[in-house]
Amino acid sequence: MGGMSDAPAYDMNIQAISGLIALTGTEETGSPRTGAPIIDYATGMSATMAVMAALMQRERTRVDAFVDVSMLETAFSLMILQSPIFC
Repeated sequence: MGGMSDAPAYDMNIQAISGLIALTGTEETGSPRTGAPIIDYATGMSATMAVMAALMQRERTRVDAFVDVSMLETAFSLMILQSPIFC
């Protein structure tokens, strides 16, 4: 767990911390947040997949799992094509 693990996370804050905001807008308009709360939506989808995987594991092994989903890690996964590796 990092130093910010207990800090409140809001879509707009995560967009800024992850750098997603810097990918939007123009020189004249600046960098606005995205029109929809994309990080909230994507984190919900990530959580859904994690819960489904945990349920499948429990069905096979009879062992419960702890599911923890990070909004910031989700934001980074959405920005993979902006990574220096791909540029």
